[in-house]
Amino acid sequence: MDNYKLAIEQDIIENFEEFMIKGKGKTESTVASYKNDIRVFFRYLDKKEMQFSEVTPMLANKYIISNRNEKAYATIDRYLVSLNTFYKFLNEIAQVINNNPFENVKRLELSKVEKANSQKQKEILTKEELILFESAIKKEITKYNKMESHHRYYGNPIRDYAMILVMMSTGCRVNEVTNLKGDDVDLFNNLVTFRDTKNGFSVTRDISKKTVNAINNYLDIKEDDYLDIEDVDSEYLFINRRGNKLSTYSIN
Repeated sequence: MDNYKLAIEQDIIENFEEFMIKGKGKTESTVASYKNDIRVFFRYLDKKEMQFSEVTPMLANKYIISNRNEKAYATIDRYLVSLNTFYKFLNEIAQVINNNPFENVKRLELSKVEKANSQKQKEILTKEELILFESAIKKEITKYNKMESHHRYYGNPIRDYAMILVMMSTGCRVNEVTNLKGDDVDLFNNLVTFRDTKNGFSVTRDISKKTVNAINNYLDIKEDDYLDIEDVDSEYLFINRRGNKLSTYSIN
């Protein structure tokens, strides 16, 4: 890729990022996910020696279908949302293209077997996804800590950061981290136990000091800082604003 093309793409992505955060009120972690999907698509265009402004509805549809055998269903669905949002911005806000090639691209229709296999693929987040999330969540924590009240803040970046570090330290699956209970974590000895794993056994893993500190920071604010309930009586370690166990969907 030549430097001129790279500079143009970087500039348009930065404009998109600013619009989504300041104009649409999206969080930095959400926009970071959009940007990652856009860059993946740009690499696809590079192989075809095409500019982002040259994408047609036929190519847009072909790209979504081309991921069918390589990506999880949820990932392909996210690609479509991210690219439709990006190209809508290019068309309606930046006005650098005449139409949105992703506007009428339909979601993939998968068989039950394909959907089941796709969900299995998504049980483990990639190293790249975890690093991306960690970077974005750190920025959210800085913003979160500056707020006087967290009542209207969606989610909890301090909790999310602890979860990401647990996954990075142990290589656990998404459902395994959401299934963790308070008694499964031994912060004194830097250990976490995953019960009822995919293989049907309980497994104990070491966690880093960095992860221990992140969990302690989350526990410090778990009951008092962000929940919409007065008393927290949940056995699960990571919970939502209502005090319930997190779903894997909320992480994926």
